[in-house]
Amino acid sequence: MGTIENKTVNKVVASARYFRVSFHLEYWLARIPALIPVTMAVLLPSIINPWGYNAFELPKVILLRGSMIVSGLILYLQLGTQPEYVRSRTTKRIPPTSILWPIFAFCLSIGFATIFSINRYVSLWGTYDRQQGLLTFITYVALFLITVYSLRSQEQVERLWHALVWGSMPVVIYGLIQMIGLDTINWQTSGASRVLSLLGRSNFLGSYLVLIIPLTIGLLLYKYSLPYVAACDSGNRLKLVRKNTFPASNEPDEAKLSGYQIGHALLLSLLIIGQVICLGATQARGAWMGFFIAMLMFGFLWGMIRRYRIVVIVTFLALITVTVFVLLLMLPNGPFTGLTQVKGFNRLSLLGNLRAGSTAARLTIWQEILPLVLKRPWFGYGPDTMRPVFDQVFPPHLVYYMGHNVVADRAHNVLLDTAMVSGLTGVIAYVWLILSLAWLAWSGLHRAQKSRQDIFWIAFIAAMSGHLIDMQFTFNVTATAALFWILLGLGFAQWALQKAPADSPRPASSRNVTRNPQPGGRFLWPVVASTCITAIVLCGLPLWADNVYRRAGNAQLSHAERSITAQKAVMLWPFEPEYRLGLVSALQAEDRFIEAEIQLNHIQSMLPADAQMWSRRGDLYVDWGRWDPSRYDHAVNAYRQATLLAPSIAHYHAQLGLILIEQGEQQLGVVELGKAAALDGQYQTIMYSPLPD
Repeated sequence: MGTIENKTVNKVVASARYFRVSFHLEYWLARIPALIPVTMAVLLPSIINPWGYNAFELPKVILLRGSMIVSGLILYLQLGTQPEYVRSRTTKRIPPTSILWPIFAFCLSIGFATIFSINRYVSLWGTYDRQQGLLTFITYVALFLITVYSLRSQEQVERLWHALVWGSMPVVIYGLIQMIGLDTINWQTSGASRVLSLLGRSNFLGSYLVLIIPLTIGLLLYKYSLPYVAACDSGNRLKLVRKNTFPASNEPDEAKLSGYQIGHALLLSLLIIGQVICLGATQARGAWMGFFIAMLMFGFLWGMIRRYRIVVIVTFLALITVTVFVLLLMLPNGPFTGLTQVKGFNRLSLLGNLRAGSTAARLTIWQEILPLVLKRPWFGYGPDTMRPVFDQVFPPHLVYYMGHNVVADRAHNVLLDTAMVSGLTGVIAYVWLILSLAWLAWSGLHRAQKSRQDIFWIAFIAAMSGHLIDMQFTFNVTATAALFWILLGLGFAQWALQKAPADSPRPASSRNVTRNPQPGGRFLWPVVASTCITAIVLCGLPLWADNVYRRAGNAQLSHAERSITAQKAVMLWPFEPEYRLGLVSALQAEDRFIEAEIQLNHIQSMLPADAQMWSRRGDLYVDWGRWDPSRYDHAVNAYRQATLLAPSIAHYHAQLGLILIEQGEQQLGVVELGKAAALDGQYQTIMYSPLPD
């Protein structure tokens, strides 16, 4: 009898422990998804890896991948513990077809573009510098879905809004430090300004701020937009209160402005000032144009919705004044010629210069890209594959606009970039998505009239408008693209909350909840283990390899130490051609040519039609030819292949001409040097220098 009682007690104790653990598991599983977009909004713009070679893009992509892997595990655990709850949440949070179908179409276009890509490997993983392959695009869409799934109350929407705004504070502070010259790290950049903050380049910082500044201004107005009036309390002391002008809202008729609110408003105001100063310091004219349009949209909507005529009038006056000022500034002998020597104004004065600078470079790139789009009109060339394709039609005069070492791997226009990536199908899907986004914003703004939510939609529309204008002259990177998809999910969540009341909070008790006898299902531990392995492989190893690869470039190490370190980076992450290319250089410095050739074979299996890799192979054979003269013939063949793949790049013709002359074929060499001199004037010194006997 005692044994039976003990077994019963043990069962009761075990059951109580299970329900306690299960409840805590469900408690956290219900709340972690809402923290993921908040975490991304705060950390993604700021995270860098100064110990790695790719200090900016790679750590942001890895953070994004890791968060989506965690999201997948949480969804699996929720399905195991409370499948009915997940189904009800998913049903309530399915986006309307007007926004769901264009997203689905856009995803399909990217997927088909990867399948039919000229290089599926690169389209899947992305290039080393950009990391914008199919896998990264999937994380963007997953981030949008987890944002839509997790935000179910106005409090959570406001929390994410705060995270987006305050997440810009480290970016702004570091940008200001760089602007005044106190940065201790000497970042290498080819941008117009050295103020790159934590985004990696000044125009990327400008694109990020164009999205954030309207949200920051909107948050300030959202929290403190009710008109403040002076009043006297019972002790005849003057105090500041705010009157509610929206009788239908839940705001009290009067609300005293506390010290915390004053401090919060001052901090937001200072943050806005810092953001605008950083935006000006970027010298990014596309971002300036986007910011100007965003502010015009903000002021016009704010004045129209709130019936502030003075705001509407000031907005139109600002539009006319700034437009006329910039046009006069662009005139060669205009009234503001003296301002063209001032930093900032000189950038604006060059907007209309079609013979030099970035404006001429963009127009040249756009002209060459249109015929490329027509060659593959339906599904494009695939994600992150533009550079080798553009090298085939590289206009020779582009080097005078961009410099000799600048690579054109983007069209600097969102529509042309989309056309190169996924063809006309991708462009149609993208335009459809933008039109659906406009409908969502207009519908939300219409429903939010006579409530504070209209400020959210005004800020949302202003941010998206400025972003779209900015994207006509630049391109997305990980931080700006992820922020765009988070903001899209935030907009839908706000739209859904206005359409229907928020979900009721989850019950604290276990009543009326269908529980799975095994939380997470019978495959819980295999799924957790496989998730950890996936996170290590896709997140940990690339980051570790990048840190090792940077050490391999340390000039203080011996050649042997550098080759060993580079080989370790390749072993950690053999899927990255950049690491193998570094290993080739290290092996070549040790005269280990056979091993270097093997690594080049691996690289060219990943990048088969890349002129740069053929040129690099030619360099290897030229060096190898000092020990084995028969390798010079291989060098000539490699350089010829590079000139066939990129016939308009002068450097490859110059390399071929010099090796031909060294081999005694002076006539053919002079012909190649002549081509190089005709394509790029800097090679004329080689052309007319005395030839060797």
